[in-house]
Amino acid sequence: MDKEKVFWKKQFIGYLLNGQIDNFFYFGKWIPGENTALLAEFYRKIEEEENEYIFVGDEKKGMIGTIAEVPDDIIDFKIIRWYHDGLDNIDYKDLP
Repeated sequence: MDKEKVFWKKQFIGYLLNGQIDNFFYFGKWIPGENTALLAEFYRKIEEEENEYIFVGDEKKGMIGTIAEVPDDIIDFKIIRWYHDGLDNIDYKDLP
């Protein structure tokens, strides 16, 4: 079972299990983290703004994507690029 961390605003929010690619989209089973306040803010932002940036992988490397719907059992997002130098080196100004 593949288990990848999901980050929002560079903070851990949950896990994506058994990820699969379909064209430019990546999806898998959603296991939310335990920080309910952060999750509530994440869900609210998706409902208000749509297309929130998320990071999937680990602290050092992974995918950057945009998520447009609040996840339930499945989380899916559009892949926009990869990161290889760690979450701390990502500058939001450089994202499309």
